[in-house]
Amino acid sequence: MKTKQFRSLLLKDTTQLTYDKQEILKHYEEKEEKIVQLLDKFQDYEALMQTIFINSHFFVSHFDEIQTWLESKEFNKKFLSKLSLYPSLIDPKTADYNKLGADLAWDLNLPLNYTPKLVWMSIQSSGTMMNILATELLNKKRIYTFDNNACGAWNADGFWDNTNRLYKFCLQHKPEIITVGFRNFKFFHLLLSDTKVAYIVRDPISLFRLAVNHVDNEALKKGVTDFTLAMDWKKNDIFAKISYYGNKDKPDINRTVAFKDKGWFGFCFDFYKTVHVLENLNITPFCLEFTQISPENAFHTYKKLQKLCGFHIEDEKTLQNLLSHRINRFEGSLISLPVRLHAHEKHLEQLKNDSFFEYEGGVDIFVSTHALHPNKTEFIDLTKKIFQTRKLLFENIIILVKRSQIHILESNKELFTAVQTWLHSYMDSFEENEKNIKEKLYDENQILEYLHNEKELALKLKESLDCCYKHIKEKYPHYLKKWKYYQKFEKLCHDLESTK
Repeated sequence: MKTKQFRSLLLKDTTQLTYDKQEILKHYEEKEEKIVQLLDKFQDYEALMQTIFINSHFFVSHFDEIQTWLESKEFNKKFLSKLSLYPSLIDPKTADYNKLGADLAWDLNLPLNYTPKLVWMSIQSSGTMMNILATELLNKKRIYTFDNNACGAWNADGFWDNTNRLYKFCLQHKPEIITVGFRNFKFFHLLLSDTKVAYIVRDPISLFRLAVNHVDNEALKKGVTDFTLAMDWKKNDIFAKISYYGNKDKPDINRTVAFKDKGWFGFCFDFYKTVHVLENLNITPFCLEFTQISPENAFHTYKKLQKLCGFHIEDEKTLQNLLSHRINRFEGSLISLPVRLHAHEKHLEQLKNDSFFEYEGGVDIFVSTHALHPNKTEFIDLTKKIFQTRKLLFENIIILVKRSQIHILESNKELFTAVQTWLHSYMDSFEENEKNIKEKLYDENQILEYLHNEKELALKLKESLDCCYKHIKEKYPHYLKKWKYYQKFEKLCHDLESTK
């Protein structure tokens, strides 16, 4: 049956590769008997058969090389004996990655051609954005991918969708540190066995809090981000319009905690499956607890990882600034930032005219955060000079002006005073808006109260968490003792079970 499917696949008008179809059929007919024997021999190894079918033209045109490899002791040891889900179709040691190209190398299940210093196995709402930003800073490249489909998926025609940009990037640039979503199973399968992998776990009830309060990024309507000193911005709705999942104007606890959003539950808790995958590949990932990457501890943790893994930190000051001043914006906080204020002395005559005009020779002032602007080499920080003794609602908000433009403010006291007045007024409205956002959000105690009133749901959740956190309980029991809301949840479930 497999043989008939294989032959019909060869006859298909596929754009899989630019092979000459007649040439392929000629190769097949010349070696048909051996091909049939090999397919029959491995017909029960489904993952290998899928890989062969995906690469049918390559398989036929390189049959002798592939046959030697598949019948070798090394293939048997590495893949066949373990029934690996992603067996390499050719010997990685002899593969010419440059000649094959990244797409074909991916289809052939070839491992990465180097060993990264560190791979972050990213879990949603557990330091994900922090590690994305730190990874980009350290590598000076945007290389993160989280989409589960980035590891490839079978489409309707049975062919593999080559969507793993991260794999391609790694083959080309060989970054020292990678951050990749834990559901990219194939990517993890293609790591070399000496790769160091780390992941972060946290109190699961806090994960639920973030899930309940998470904004719907696709429904987010951006606010005004560019102002002039003479704009009458108070008459407009300037802040971002936030929607929560389910197109709600406030978080819906029923939708998330009740597992109606099953995809989200998988994004946060199914990481244990990838841990098992790595362990089967002789990679033992090390697990960090969330407080180790808190703003107070994150830089120290990265320095410890640097010693352990050997990656390079070129700009320690910028990294420390990034890690120590970050904030979670996925609950809506600071989502309206950054904004830019353009000021020119001509605006001083137009303050009541609602002028949108920008003038050459003016100055741009940015309201931002340390996380959004970790590298301030080209800027002067005016935060203290602008707000003086005022205590801001968020300590990580900063006011920046380009070094090349600071003289415009320094040489015009009236302009500086007008800018200072504008920023205080803007901050009054901004902080009021932030307080309104925060009032809508659920906290952990409210989630526990909700679960207390939903007995069946609470016990169902406990059953799921017992499975997901089994290896954490076994290897890192001291982590669980730190999680006060999880401890409350365990007691809640114990009380509920005793009343059955």
